[in-house]
Amino acid sequence: METYYALGKLMVAVALVAQCSLLAVQVWAFKLHRQRCFTLLGAGASIGLIYAVLAGVPFFVSLDLPARILLGEMTVALLAIGAALGLWGMILLVRSYARPVEHAPRESRGRA
Repeated sequence: METYYALGKLMVAVALVAQCSLLAVQVWAFKLHRQRCFTLLGAGASIGLIYAVLAGVPFFVSLDLPARILLGEMTVALLAIGAALGLWGMILLVRSYARPVEHAPRESRGRA
């Protein structure tokens, strides 16, 4: 059982580092480009960061069943909202880079 909790704590640490890194990149991209897609991606990463913290709580604190159920419901809601914001942000990002490609000369598209 100790191995299970040790692996769980490691997974939480990796998730937190990954979410912080994604958030930093998206904030940097927003500062450079000021596009709404980076705002949505940053919001999704922020919610992902909160999700990772809450999902990792049972590895560090002993909770009773009702608290675990409430925590599970909260993390599912955060996961759904974060995923929706991330997907919406990616769609806007792809659309924003598709517009210049549509207007580029045909010969330059062949080289890419």
